Amino acid sequence: MLKFLNIRAITIAGILLSVSAMLSSQNLVGMKESDVVKYMSGNMQNYSIEKDIVNSIHKYLRYSTNDGMQTLLFFFDDRGNCHEVRLTLDRSLHTSKLRELDSVYSRKSPSEWTDMKGKRTYSITMTDDKWYYTLKFKEIKK
Repeated sequence: MLKFLNIRAITIAGILLSVSAMLSSQNLVGMKESDVVKYMSGNMQNYSIEKDIVNSIHKYLRYSTNDGMQTLLFFFDDRGNCHEVRLTLDRSLHTSKLRELDSVYSRKSPSEWTDMKGKRTYSITMTDDKWYYTLKFKEIKK
């Protein structure tokens, strides 16, 4: 009986940890560039990195879904820390993305959410850019 309880407790703890890690790790602001690359290759297999795009002003990584419906941009500061994430998505994904955001973050307004990680607060804003929607993840500086 004790072995059964330990296995069950371990299984439940593992499930809870993986769910919380999945939810909290969607906001990658603050991560090092190498950690973003690791996260994307391990958790977002439906995204492919686009290495042929070069920008001499901004240091960033660009990923797109294989179906072309979403593009992720990770912007890095001089120290290699991610300071902003932008996700552009096809208009057809708007309703499902709103449900996803509402399930993970706290809604502040019709187009803004907040995320708390430790003592840091992040804003997630959605803008309607006529042909697509853009989500922007940034830390709120106090």
